[in-house]
Amino acid sequence: MRQRNEEQSEAKILQNHFTGYLLIAIRRRKKDYLNKQRRVAGHEVSADFQEMALPDQSSLDLLEQLPVLMRLENTALLKAIERLKTPEQMILFARVLEECSYDEIAQKLGLRYKGASAAYYRVLQKLRQSLEGEE
Repeated sequence: MRQRNEEQSEAKILQNHFTGYLLIAIRRRKKDYLNKQRRVAGHEVSADFQEMALPDQSSLDLLEQLPVLMRLENTALLKAIERLKTPEQMILFARVLEECSYDEIAQKLGLRYKGASAAYYRVLQKLRQSLEGEE
């Protein structure tokens, strides 16, 4: 692993770290949301006093129905993403959440591979600058 990182440029290493950060932030938010739903469900009493069912897989999918921005735990990151234009958000979410390749993003936007790649790195740069300005 270390050898692979030494072969990559610093920008790619930072991009990989940032992508990992976004995924972890979303997973944590999902876990917190589900835990809260379980706590609330455990304290509620049904009107006809029937036994309460534990959350099943369908209730666990509730988080998937929430918009991505509602799942983020870092408010500075949330604000930075909200400041992005809609196409920039689409590029970011396609690459990070949907794990689309640059070719797939390029097809969606009518760009070439290099254009999609450059657009993604510009979005990351905007996010970094915005987050640095928040601190």
